[in-house]
Amino acid sequence: MLFVLPVALIAGRYRRTHPSEWFRVHVFFNTATVLLIILVFGLGMGAVRASHLGRQFAGPYSDLHHKVGATVLSITLMQAIIGVAAYYTKTGSFIRRLHVPFGIIVAAGMYWNTWEGMHNEWKEMSTSMTVTPEAVQIVFWALFLLSAIVYSALVGEATLSKLLAQPSSPPASVTTSEKEKGNGDCN
Repeated sequence: MLFVLPVALIAGRYRRTHPSEWFRVHVFFNTATVLLIILVFGLGMGAVRASHLGRQFAGPYSDLHHKVGATVLSITLMQAIIGVAAYYTKTGSFIRRLHVPFGIIVAAGMYWNTWEGMHNEWKEMSTSMTVTPEAVQIVFWALFLLSAIVYSALVGEATLSKLLAQPSSPPASVTTSEKEKGNGDCN
């Protein structure tokens, strides 16, 4: 999931300045993300059940990792539904505007829950009771930073492109009558 969701987000952001094949890439990687989150959640539930520790959403074995995981699953499914609905709405609609922040929230929740799992679950659930290997932590942070930097750069590029594409306002010295006559620097 740490590989596919950032690609889906970046493809969605990339479309702002490069409208080519982004949509197919965005849908493919979002679908893969939804399926992987369902799979990982199911595997996690199976692992908890196999260890005979109850459900771990309440009681003595309850922890934040399980609660965040359930929340990420729920928000991911809502995001998928919003994404399908957004496809059938006009550009600029509320549903489309809701789709973007929900995607970012899903990504944030996914990274948070992965971090929680590495630091709180790994030792308890590993058979050797070890801490998360340093290499795993380095890969996690490298993927996080790479996706955050690329996404931020694309947001910046889209913002600058939009600002540069807007026509500038006429100088204050140009009057309304001059604008109507076509005089002055008003394109």
